[in-house]
Amino acid sequence: MELINHLSFLGLSKYEAEVYCALVKIGRTKVRDLAKVTSVPRSQIYPSLKKLANKGICTENKGEINYYSAVAPMVAFHNILQKEKEVLQELNKAYKNQGKTEVPYEFIQVLKGRQIREFITKAVNDAKREVLMFTKYFSEKDEKTMEDAVNLEIKTLKKGVKNRCLYETGCLNDSKYLSYVKKALNHGEVGRVINFLPMNMIIFDDKATFSLSHKEDKNVTVFIFNHPSLISSMKNNFEYLWSKGTDINKVLTKDKE
Repeated sequence: MELINHLSFLGLSKYEAEVYCALVKIGRTKVRDLAKVTSVPRSQIYPSLKKLANKGICTENKGEINYYSAVAPMVAFHNILQKEKEVLQELNKAYKNQGKTEVPYEFIQVLKGRQIREFITKAVNDAKREVLMFTKYFSEKDEKTMEDAVNLEIKTLKKGVKNRCLYETGCLNDSKYLSYVKKALNHGEVGRVINFLPMNMIIFDDKATFSLSHKEDKNVTVFIFNHPSLISSMKNNFEYLWSKGTDINKVLTKDKE
């Protein structure tokens, strides 16, 4: 499963990742045999193989029976890994130049205190397509912070921006949290629930933020990313965990029973 997760960060869907891993393990094979060694529905194996072939990650040998083979990982993912390497080099260059007055393109910003509120407000005003959120449960979060956050989200929903939020389970077990969750859902947010999230994260169209805090320090540090490759990786991470979540309405309905 860990290998599947890593492949998702390289841009493969869950089904594509499973099929590729199976090809790597068993070698040249046909669809019937692939169906025996993966959990991928047979109806999804063909589309997954086609997508892998289009990406240059597997080969298709056509005949009376089509056979498929995995392209060697270092070859298959060379371009992706090279692109990630270039991104890291650019980030390192920006880091080394941080003492200079001009930085040609800022990939990362670090915000604290009032800067966080100002950035989030602007991002909400600028959002046009979608907002994706990880909401990690913190028992010490104050009500004003939650009230402000849900009101800003409602503002995007009223503009017609799609909002999806993946909640950590603890948010639904805390009555204080739950009231704000329901408020967002009532205004059109689409929610799912998962047992654990690594952090809080928000993606506004083409900008992404995540926040870190320490148990002994209530101050929060927010990191902002605006490089396309980084945003793409974070969106892939969101979609993967989203696929693992449970529809929040089903959870809430079950709790009432």
